[in-house]
Amino acid sequence: QTGELGLTQTMKNISGKPLAFCLWDRTLCQGGGFAFFPLKKNSRFKAGWSIRKTANGKFVYDGTKHSSPKVKILDGVLVAEATGESTKIGADSDAGWIAYARGKVLFVKYYPYFERGNYSDGGNSVELYWDERVAELEPLSPEDRLGPGNSYSFPEKWTLIPLTEEVTTHEQARALVGRIPSFEF
Repeated sequence: QTGELGLTQTMKNISGKPLAFCLWDRTLCQGGGFAFFPLKKNSRFKAGWSIRKTANGKFVYDGTKHSSPKVKILDGVLVAEATGESTKIGADSDAGWIAYARGKVLFVKYYPYFERGNYSDGGNSVELYWDERVAELEPLSPEDRLGPGNSYSFPEKWTLIPLTEEVTTHEQARALVGRIPSFEF
């Protein structure tokens, strides 16, 4: 009835040796909407975000020489129109949420951010992939070193917020930031 869902992902080391992993949540949404999240003021990336490229057969995140016609930075918030050529971007956002507006619905995923965490996929705490069909909203946990038998959990809260009109521009999506309730873990 509230449009809210709480969930927790847990990993457990069932091996006999210490291991280090992160939890990486991918939620697939129908493409064609607008995804957005605040950028970290003191980001490790020159522009506050990065784009995934292939170099020497491996994926790397470029935080210096990147651009996308689908991405705009509006008052410290990255807004991406999630349609078109296959693209993946990331950021070390400390806001603890990513949102997606499509049709008359705003979907918000909250997750904890750890300032001293070791974010292993290019240093990103949040990533976004899109193509013609889908948009993937991807919060990441920091890497955790687990001894044999130990567990690590990463909570999220998802919420749906009804909108009175469809979002059709980057600027309309940016304006929705004020509608996102604050939440902390």
